[in-house]
Amino acid sequence: MRNLIRLVLGLSLVATLVIALPAHMASASCSGVQVPNTADLAIVADQYGPGTTFCLQAGYFEVSRAVYFTYGDRFIGVGGIKNPSWTPFNGATFWQTPPQTHIYSPSGLTPFRRVTGGSGSTVFQAVHIYGAVDKVGTQNGCTGECGNGVQGAWGNTQFIRVRVSNNEGLGAGPFSGLIQDSEFDHNGGQHAYGRNGNFKSVVGNATVRGSFLHDSVVGAWCDGCGSHVGDGPFVVAGNLILHNWRLGISWEISNTSMAAYGNRIQNNNWSLNAYAAGISVLSSQDADIYNNTMGGNNLAGVRFRKDSRGFALSNDKFRNNRLNGDVMVGCGLVGVTCSNNQ
Repeated sequence: MRNLIRLVLGLSLVATLVIALPAHMASASCSGVQVPNTADLAIVADQYGPGTTFCLQAGYFEVSRAVYFTYGDRFIGVGGIKNPSWTPFNGATFWQTPPQTHIYSPSGLTPFRRVTGGSGSTVFQAVHIYGAVDKVGTQNGCTGECGNGVQGAWGNTQFIRVRVSNNEGLGAGPFSGLIQDSEFDHNGGQHAYGRNGNFKSVVGNATVRGSFLHDSVVGAWCDGCGSHVGDGPFVVAGNLILHNWRLGISWEISNTSMAAYGNRIQNNNWSLNAYAAGISVLSSQDADIYNNTMGGNNLAGVRFRKDSRGFALSNDKFRNNRLNGDVMVGCGLVGVTCSNNQ
């Protein structure tokens, strides 16, 4: 699709788009297509084939529509330096220098959308992606402008030192790959619950670590990740997961494997939803949740539950966690083991 657009538009814009940028505004140590913030990144991306590195100037990029990206594309911004003193537990400021490259659509359209083609990992680094508006409403599926920051973030998409915020659908979804040293916040609205939050994986092979996931509908979510269809594991490690409207971590209708450890998971489910918690294991198997610091999660720190969908609970473990007054729900169910939690 992107190649077709390139043929239609021609190459007349290239000379004006690839320019030398001042050192303080260009992406440090980025070798690729240098893009000024006065350009429409959606149009620039159409000029190049799969596997292009776009070095994005500091400032605000207003896109006229979604930036179509393929496997192997890399979008590298300026800034995005995490505070080296930060841990999930010490209360330090997350960023030393937040991402200085901001990408959004003034009309609330999805800023990034995957199209076919290319190979290898897609990388977003040192960028802030925000502002997608849910134009679908209560419809559960996502076939149009449903408010995702990055639509189609599968196939080993990597978010490195980014911020993804203030999108009414998912910050990124469907997602598989890596979220590292990043901030995902204020994602999701009050519309269809099945498609809003920070990110949602439906195939596993997803890892989030060293990140700050807060003030969204769901902090981290794997839904329908099944070994019977060849899906992969879900790993949530060393994150601060704070003040999410419904769930901190959700492992739902899944049976590959989920490991959640070394996280601080606090003050979630401020919606007071009767089925929500800091961590939810719903009709799922092979969850190993250990060495986390809980506290202040409304109604339950962890909740194990079986409904009419998915799998019988099996080999689900909640161990060696610090509860700080949180309640454990469902520990007596068959297939669930809770041990050494204080």
